[in-house]
Amino acid sequence: MSFIFPLLVAAIAVFVGKKITDNLLSEESLRNTGFLIFQPDKYQGARKRNQYFEGWYYKFVSPTISFHSGSKNNSSSQLSMAVVPGIFYGKSKNSNESHAFIFVTLNGERQHYYRFSLDEFSYASSKGSDEFFIEVGGNRFTHSGVSLNLYPRHVNNCGFRDDANLILKGELQFSNPHPWPVSLFELGCMGHVGWIPNLECTHGVLSFDHVLHGSITFTNFNEDATNSSQPLANTTVSMDEGRGYTEKDFGRSFPSLWIWIQTNSFRNNPGTSLFVSLARIPTPIFGLEFPGFTAAVWHDKELIPFA
Repeated sequence: MSFIFPLLVAAIAVFVGKKITDNLLSEESLRNTGFLIFQPDKYQGARKRNQYFEGWYYKFVSPTISFHSGSKNNSSSQLSMAVVPGIFYGKSKNSNESHAFIFVTLNGERQHYYRFSLDEFSYASSKGSDEFFIEVGGNRFTHSGVSLNLYPRHVNNCGFRDDANLILKGELQFSNPHPWPVSLFELGCMGHVGWIPNLECTHGVLSFDHVLHGSITFTNFNEDATNSSQPLANTTVSMDEGRGYTEKDFGRSFPSLWIWIQTNSFRNNPGTSLFVSLARIPTPIFGLEFPGFTAAVWHDKELIPFA
């Protein structure tokens, strides 16, 4: 029976140690100590109220798709789309420009901008959870998938009219996401540059590549000034076995000069992803600027950085 006491002490030590570790590594604790930057996926701007933006870029590329619209079926092309949830604060704390948003672009041809009130934006820690998620107007974004229920509002809660004529509904699940690792000396794709204080913009690669599962239904609206908006057609697109990519940006503003390239649509090498970014980076030292460059290839489950 003499071994019971040491085992009991060890079990208590493990339990207490886990509680302490969980508390130290909680989102709020990391935010309070300034180390939340080690988790770039998390919402960094909880204490910001002016001149700040933060956005998560979710890209989805279907395989060769089958359109289902009424009784017609087409199978001829791929769909590439980006959905960007985020938040924007104007120059003053009480700016009427401040709002949450979701930006959508389809095949790089048509853009849709949905505005939401700040109250419609929430994140994990604000809901008492340390599991990453972002919610904007009932649309949910996580590491493992997204749930969309997007529709244009003529005059939304912010008092603005949405620049959008598309309804999006559906759920996508992600499998095998691959983020850019973050360490003390290499803050992901920012490298050691990420430690420069008060950066204008910080970038993070949350998943170079992942496999998609699910479908999205699109409803287009005809916006005729002489008539109320009327639905034209419902189109459901299967995204099963498509490819996804996720990144984010946060800061005061985008760089005054930047170039960005990304693709993970390599037909003969599925899972391979290329990322390249160049930008003019201002510093707090006498307004000096320098060119920033970061690039990487994700191939065969290996990260090959070039900066």
